[in-house]
Amino acid sequence: MLRVKQSTENLNLVWNNIEINQGNDDISYRTFFVLFMKPVQEKMEFNGRLKVRLEGALSGLDHIQLFYPWGKKRPESETPIDRYTDVIIDFKLALQQAFIRKPCTIAPLPIENEHLIPNHKTIISLVNELINDNIYVQRVIENPATTSMAHAQTLNRFWDIAGRYYYGVYPIDFHLLVTGKEMYTVEDRPTTGQCTFEIKVHATVTDTDLENEVKAFEKKLEKLINQLA
Repeated sequence: MLRVKQSTENLNLVWNNIEINQGNDDISYRTFFVLFMKPVQEKMEFNGRLKVRLEGALSGLDHIQLFYPWGKKRPESETPIDRYTDVIIDFKLALQQAFIRKPCTIAPLPIENEHLIPNHKTIISLVNELINDNIYVQRVIENPATTSMAHAQTLNRFWDIAGRYYYGVYPIDFHLLVTGKEMYTVEDRPTTGQCTFEIKVHATVTDTDLENEVKAFEKKLEKLINQLA
């Protein structure tokens, strides 16, 4: 039996006569699943009782003989003996003391810079700022520049940056997409440009503090991007 308590409401779930038939000859087990219609709250408590009947005696006793009061042995066919062991376990689970893992993804609106040129200098500056803040950069991928369909002196640029930041032992993954335009006049190098940064931060969190740290890391990325000249 499993009892779920949320404030003053109690819900009882009972499983009867369930065989423990999962696993193999060495280890047998049974998995039970409970699906809730509403989100699980941290203040919820789970109380349950598990009663399992095992064949045979836990002590290993396997041969029992019965005798009449006057000392004569009783035939086994007359009084069959069933040997089993009942194991009863009462348990309680408070979700406030348990780790519940859940995904946390933050993808804010893109950051646009109307005057930043999306070239190697910008990307190198961004990567250096990430490294200086102890942020691990896993990859930097540059797609080949393409000429704009609207203007022959404008190049479309695309960069893919991904990496990871550690809050203690907890990893927080990030993904940056840098897109933009390099605009040329008569020189061989761009005279002006336009950049757009798309941020995506993802982590698996176990509590509110870690979720807040993921949000703070996303804000840190925004700050680094806004500081680019």
